[in-house]
Amino acid sequence: MVGGSTAFYDRSLFATRNAALCFGCACKGAAFFAILQPDAPVRRALRFAESIAQEILKVIDDMKLRYAVAPMVGLALVACGGGSASTPVAEPPVATVSIFSDPVDVKCDTFNGEKICDAPTSSKMDKAKLQAFLTDPTASSLKFKEFGYEFAYDNARARQSNGPFLAVSGQAAYGGSGQELNASTAVVRFTGTTYPFLKIYPGTTYSRGYCLSQKQDDCMFVNPVNISSDDALYADLVPVVYTQRAAVLTTDSLTSHIKTWNSYFGAVSDRTDVAVPGGGIIKYVGTVWFRGGDGSPVNGGITINAGIAACPIELSLNASTGKISAADIACAGNATGDLSISLPALMVAKSKVQQINPTDSATGSTKVILEIVTSGSGAPPPNVLSETFKFEISKIAGGLYGSNARTLLVMGSGSQGVMSIVARRQ
Repeated sequence: MVGGSTAFYDRSLFATRNAALCFGCACKGAAFFAILQPDAPVRRALRFAESIAQEILKVIDDMKLRYAVAPMVGLALVACGGGSASTPVAEPPVATVSIFSDPVDVKCDTFNGEKICDAPTSSKMDKAKLQAFLTDPTASSLKFKEFGYEFAYDNARARQSNGPFLAVSGQAAYGGSGQELNASTAVVRFTGTTYPFLKIYPGTTYSRGYCLSQKQDDCMFVNPVNISSDDALYADLVPVVYTQRAAVLTTDSLTSHIKTWNSYFGAVSDRTDVAVPGGGIIKYVGTVWFRGGDGSPVNGGITINAGIAACPIELSLNASTGKISAADIACAGNATGDLSISLPALMVAKSKVQQINPTDSATGSTKVILEIVTSGSGAPPPNVLSETFKFEISKIAGGLYGSNARTLLVMGSGSQGVMSIVARRQ
């Protein structure tokens, strides 16, 4: 983990390099240029739809900003004896903890000739079996109900004297909602719409694309397998992202729109699969990150006022009361942005995270890493930070996933931005 810190740092630059998904990409004539990580070559002359689809896959990767702080989190995991899915648990599983879900096996019903199954809990289906289920063409659909954060960006650019396209207007909106989705190898059903499988994107975080058309402008992306040995924090989670986008390109202008819903699903931890340590306190180490900003042009249109900041976080779960506690978080740095945040009172019931008082919010302030909308002459260096702004996260939900309550997920949304916490049991 520590040896891979250089790769983690390189990945942390994606937030400023992959703005193209949110606002389209810089162009040359009718061809788009994908703005990738500093250590990757520029992909040229991609056809219009395919280039935008690849851009989508890169900005969707915002969910993996943990790479910006993973070296710090990795050190904490090593120091605390965690960070590996294969680390043995000292206590044998016991069936006495009430804050966790009851065990649920695969239960299926047939609708319109299709078998749809409720997702089983951790003692009935581990991540390997879940991966096999979602990639088996003969398997049924699995049904999940999850909370996801949402963001939408609108942007207009103009070409500058036959040079780069610079932002001339833009806005961003944020929110969150709970949704039911059915996932299988052949289709994903989301908000009443059926998305048929279209293609696999090799080497990407979100490898399976389910789209309404070959244009790839209305898609679900699911990755049931981990593509990196450094994904210990996410070993029990399957990322799922909905994207809807549109773009109009002329010789001198580019307008674009993108809307996303972003979440994870997995096998919820059940009480027969959890061992509680002496004292009843379960500790977690992971990452909290925030995405926000109003999306308006700044720095002469070279960047837009939106981006991401992240911090390491430590949390404790009281296995008797279900209450989650965390110290106020604060960190700063050009590689991660500046972020301070205070969480409201949270608790776990049936392995689901909820606010104890629904009117309480997470509050904080941040300087996000601004997203670059063009490259070449005049572009700022990576990791230019925004001005400080405050935020409030009013909707918060999440859950415990995997054997032994191994993964804690908390997601939240507000009008100024969205938040996610992924942490690993120590």
